[in-house]
Amino acid sequence: MARIMRHLALLAVLALVAGGAGGGTPATLEYRLYREIATPTFTVAGFVVTELPKALGIGLPAHAALAADEDLVRHYLAAAQRTTERPRVDGATADGAAARADRERLEPLVERMLATQVAAILRDEGLGLSGGEVFPPVRFVFRDPPLMLIVSPREQVALRTAVPLAGDLDAVAMAEVEERAERLGVSALVVQIGGLATYPAMLPPAGDVAWLLEAVAHEWVHNYFTVRPLGWRYALGVERDPAVITINETAADLVAREIGRRALRQFYGETTGPHSAAGPPDPRTARFRARMREIRAQVDTLLAAGQVEAAEVYMAQQRLALEREGFALRKLNQAYFAFHGSYADGPAGRLDPVVADVKELRARSASLRAFADAVSGVGSAAELRALLVR
Repeated sequence: MARIMRHLALLAVLALVAGGAGGGTPATLEYRLYREIATPTFTVAGFVVTELPKALGIGLPAHAALAADEDLVRHYLAAAQRTTERPRVDGATADGAAARADRERLEPLVERMLATQVAAILRDEGLGLSGGEVFPPVRFVFRDPPLMLIVSPREQVALRTAVPLAGDLDAVAMAEVEERAERLGVSALVVQIGGLATYPAMLPPAGDVAWLLEAVAHEWVHNYFTVRPLGWRYALGVERDPAVITINETAADLVAREIGRRALRQFYGETTGPHSAAGPPDPRTARFRARMREIRAQVDTLLAAGQVEAAEVYMAQQRLALEREGFALRKLNQAYFAFHGSYADGPAGRLDPVVADVKELRARSASLRAFADAVSGVGSAAELRALLVR
């Protein structure tokens, strides 16, 4: 019976994760966007149907799955990079064929190795079922995620919807998609994303082992939240509360950092990672973050006063000012802030009180499992605050 229940729960996860790619009914903004942008879109359901059997069917001996081999990961990433580069010198075709062979040989091994290492730490942290099994199983595939069309209302900064786009679009094509979307009276921006919490999750073959461990954990946390109050609307693409999206992303960041750092230390003997505090902060990064938060505060003030056009003129002016300062942005609008503002440590985030509340909840929680269970049970900023004032 327990096995049957796990299978039913997994089907529920898949239904939610695959269900966000439909396009809606004729009355919805999503439907009108799909009709208006006239660009091939990425189908989540098709990806899941194609990739899930392969991801679930790849097996490795336990000792091989847990073996830490940073050189192996590095070799795979180098091969993946070479297969995406255009030939620049004579003989590159042969080198490209060798790189493709290496990538095809190593890819399933590296995928399962990293997934198994992350799963081992999740089990140690008590994030498995009663028998210790991690659910949903940690599964991801190396694949460049689709571009994403981010849509926000013009009247406020809020993630209204996101449309995954198929194929590689250049800057001209991105601008055309945005222009078509904005005919519907919204703010739009096409962005590249660092991963996608489909099932299996999708990650680009990039970064290093520290980044990959954390990224695998981050996308798993989103899958973990999917059948809980915090995450099911987000998984379906129908979450309208910016605070809930920020809670979700902040919690996923916190859990993933702890899991990633533990995996890095336990399996690779390293203590630094993508968010290590070692060394002085980069002054250029700090400057960009400060400027973006300054701009965001003014945009929020103008929009709250109903001065939509003034806010848009201000953002256009500030984009040019940032460019003169050496910070190139293709576009700066409400959709930009809606996307980047969902991440607690992103340069465009508000000083949102829910970020502090999520961090305080983690500090008060006796374990990572206790934190994950508590935060995933909230469906609003008020419910999160209520946990802290008990």
